Amino acid sequence: MANHQYLFNKNDEYYTKPYAVEPIVKFVQRGAVVWCPFDKPESNFVKVFNDNGYDVIHSHIEEGKNFFEYEPSIYDVIVSNPPYSKREAVFERLFALGKPFAMLVNMAGIFDSKKRFSMFAKNPFEFLVFDRRVDYQRQDNKKTSPPYLSIYICSRLLPEQIVFSTLPRLTKPAPDVWDSAPLKTLSTPEVDSDLGNVPTPATRR
Repeated sequence: MANHQYLFNKNDEYYTKPYAVEPIVKFVQRGAVVWCPFDKPESNFVKVFNDNGYDVIHSHIEEGKNFFEYEPSIYDVIVSNPPYSKREAVFERLFALGKPFAMLVNMAGIFDSKKRFSMFAKNPFEFLVFDRRVDYQRQDNKKTSPPYLSIYICSRLLPEQIVFSTLPRLTKPAPDVWDSAPLKTLSTPEVDSDLGNVPTPATRR
């Protein structure tokens, strides 16, 4: 799969907060080994699943573990937030692996590509849809509110093809704490580049 070798795109470096990881945990069977393929130890996907008692395997391209070439010897489910710029290739690889998965991705234009349309039409998948948009953290520690709805696209994981879920309403700390507190938790990337003109779904807040 050398044709899928990817390099980091700076626009892919957006990090997921714990509150956006927690809703998917309840759908992953207890005792399952979770593979987070775009994550380092400080990833919130790794931390949240560890905190909930799961065995977690993490891997990252910077550690020489390319998702398109590397696969753990033992794992049960794949959960992460993949690089947007490789979204189509990521889902192609996931369906080929044949394991249950959940990927937190931008919903906009998911079926616009003929290749993606055909791929999803031929494979089992489900949506975990939130009541509002997910905020991400940039590399410079600033919060970003992308103009699109993020959802989990899953396969053989949810009880129904579309499951609706609420995200917790977080209380914003005092400005001096909010602006100066260092980011202690990092996770996998999501991109809002090239999407500035994409209309926000009607479900936005």
